Amino acid sequence: MNQKLRQLSEFSINESIKRAYETDKKTVADIALEFNLSTWKVRKILRELDVRVQKGRSSTNSKLWKDIDDTELKRLYVKERLTLAEIGKRFGCDDRTVKAHLITLGVVTDESRRRFEERHPNWKKLDWDELATLYCTDELSIIKISQLKHCAPCTVRSRLRKMHVQLRGKARGNLHPHWKGGRKKDGAGYIRVYAPDHPRAYGKAYVFEHILVWENTHKQYVPEGYLIHHLNGIKDDNRPENLLALPRNGHSPTMLLKEVQRKLVKLEKEITELRRLDERTYKADDGES
Repeated sequence: MNQKLRQLSEFSINESIKRAYETDKKTVADIALEFNLSTWKVRKILRELDVRVQKGRSSTNSKLWKDIDDTELKRLYVKERLTLAEIGKRFGCDDRTVKAHLITLGVVTDESRRRFEERHPNWKKLDWDELATLYCTDELSIIKISQLKHCAPCTVRSRLRKMHVQLRGKARGNLHPHWKGGRKKDGAGYIRVYAPDHPRAYGKAYVFEHILVWENTHKQYVPEGYLIHHLNGIKDDNRPENLLALPRNGHSPTMLLKEVQRKLVKLEKEITELRRLDERTYKADDGES
C-alpha cells in the first residue's frame, strides 16, 4: 500500500513538473526551487517524460545577459552566499547562465575549490619566488615553510608543484620534524633502534636493539642462521649478560635450559666469592677496631 502511494506521489510530482515547464513556461531553476530539487534532477525527470529541455530558456521576467548587474551578482554569490539556483530565480534565468556570468567575472564557482580557499586564506598571498627561495636555497622543509607562512603544508606542496620544483625525498632520521630519538618499542615488546645502514635493517630502517647490543659486545655480526634469546624472558632487557645466540635450526628448549643452568652456576660462584670477600672485609674491620 505504501509503495503504491509513493508511486502515485512521484507520478503527481512528475506531472506537476511537466506542466510547470510546458504550460507555465517556467525555467528549470524556478522548478527546482519550487519542488526543492536540484536542477540536474529536474532535467532528468523532464527527459524521462520525453520533454525536450531547451537550453538557455528564460522566464517572462528574465533579464538579458547585458542587463545583469555584475556587482550585484558578485555580492549575492560571494557575500550573501546564495546558490546559483537562488540567484537565477532572482534574475529570472537558468543557474547555468549565472555560472557562466560568474566565470567571466573571475569568480570561482566550483564549490570544492571555494571551500578550499576559505580553509586556506593565505593561498593567494604566497609569494612564488620567496617560496622557491625558502625551499631550494634555504633548504627549509615544507612543514617549516607552512609554519612561517601560516598555511597548510599541502598548500606549500601544491604551489611548489605548480612551479615545477623538484620536491626532495621524505626526510628521514634526525632530519624528520617528528624525530623522537630513533628508539621505540614494537607491539611484541621488543626495542627497535633506527640504524638504516645495518644489513638487518628492514621496513623503516629499524633493527632490534638486542641484535645491536650482542654485536657490539662480541665485535661481530650475528652469524647467519642464529637467533638472539633473552635468558630471563624479558624482551626489553637487552643487557649483554642477558643475551644468548643460538642456531635457528638446532636450538630447542633443552639447549636453552642448559644455557640457563650454566648461567645460574656462574652466578652462584660469583655470589659465593662476593660473600667471602664481604666476610674478609668484615673481619678486617673488627680487627682494626
